[in-house]
Amino acid sequence: MRRGRGKISSEAPEIIIFSSTDLDHWTERGVLFRAREYLDKKIQYMEFPYLFFMGDKAILMAGCMPAGVFYWTGRFDRKSFKFTPDDPRGLRVDYANPFHCFNPSAIDAKGPNGVARRIIMAMESRPMVLCRPSMEWCACHASMLTLDGSHLRQDPLPEFETLRGQGYSLKNTKVTRIPLATSNYEATRWRSGQSSRIRVQAVSA
Repeated sequence: MRRGRGKISSEAPEIIIFSSTDLDHWTERGVLFRAREYLDKKIQYMEFPYLFFMGDKAILMAGCMPAGVFYWTGRFDRKSFKFTPDDPRGLRVDYANPFHCFNPSAIDAKGPNGVARRIIMAMESRPMVLCRPSMEWCACHASMLTLDGSHLRQDPLPEFETLRGQGYSLKNTKVTRIPLATSNYEATRWRSGQSSRIRVQAVSA
């Protein structure tokens, strides 16, 4: 990748594509994608570009900072090494979990009826409200990617079901907050009939 400096200008970030016959010597084939042409947002730099295929569609996914992680479905010309998106606006990979570290290159044969499935590993951003941001959350959120029309769909891996324990259901529950000696933690109590549970969690300072 080449990246521009500062706001979008003639030096706006672009993704460069290379090819090799031996994975040792590489030849530059030109510009695969320019952020300014296809994303109406201020992009200071791009990172982690991935080009992969699902059915007859080419998928380009990249971190477009500070706007977020976006993807485009489209066509890839193997002769001109050019990617042309179906919709120039692009879509966010995940609207609920605004991660910036991701890897959609994992593939196994555990899809429906034994077909290949593509797995995206991503940073789980939401727990950062409970702890200070650090890289231990990197690539811990795994989902299965499928193409639903022109949109990528994420579904939890079925393997997560094996991690589930006994389920609980509470009715007529009174929820109270318990004051603690330190401001870095908070506790919440659920009480229903003769049963009660307490959760203690860290909070940001």
